[in-house]
Amino acid sequence: MHATQQEVAVRASMTQNTVSKIESADDVLISSVVRYMHSIGGGVELVLKTPDGKARRVDFDPEIYVRQTA
Repeated sequence: MHATQQEVAVRASMTQNTVSKIESADDVLISSVVRYMHSIGGGVELVLKTPDGKARRVDFDPEIYVRQTA
């Protein structure tokens, strides 16, 4: 998907400046990434790895974050 930062910002209920920071930052809130990815048709999955080598996948429901900010 090709969209401007402003288009993504409108879909994600955030400012263009926030979108710019997400795209260029090293340390971003997960909630911001979830809203951003949802706005461009994607999703977020986090894999947590324990010291003993086990992995647990965590899917983020974008509706939780969209409702909180809309």
